[in-house]
Amino acid sequence: MTKRRRGAMCLLRGMRSLVRRYSGRVTPSRPYLLAAGLGVVAGLRSMTAPAILSRAARIGPLGLAGSPFQLFGRSAVGTVLATLAVGELIADKIPSIPARTKPGILTGRALSGALCGAVVCHAAGESTLNGACLGALGAVAGSFAGRELRRLASDRGSVPGWVGALAEDAIAVGAGVAAFSRFA
Repeated sequence: MTKRRRGAMCLLRGMRSLVRRYSGRVTPSRPYLLAAGLGVVAGLRSMTAPAILSRAARIGPLGLAGSPFQLFGRSAVGTVLATLAVGELIADKIPSIPARTKPGILTGRALSGALCGAVVCHAAGESTLNGACLGALGAVAGSFAGRELRRLASDRGSVPGWVGALAEDAIAVGAGVAAFSRFA
């Protein structure tokens, strides 16, 4: 197993334990901030936000039973999302991967953020459409912010590209878990 893969697996185990510790039912007080926050996470890593959301739905009830989003709480869906998230963490280090701000890729990240925002707001009894919009906007903002931060770090020559990518991975996972611990 390569160092990158071991690092990604370690990051995933840490994400699981933190989500297990801090997840719970989303209260109506701040679902829109959580939707936007998960959108930013989706902008940094498109599959990390749905993976964290699915994990939170499995270990702490988000109130999704009987809703169109109840699939997020299924173990198989969580496993698939976690696998895709780890794959994305690994694939992001490959230089030939296209830029996250290209129209097709940016659209995928916006859709990921929109889905997460809609789920969170639905669970809190708030407007699903507003949550989807905030999640999508957060994802677009996160995509451009992540690109610029990585570019600035590598342009200065002080940080190799792969180190910036690992830092971005940690920020994405940490921000997703922190969003649930702070606002859930």
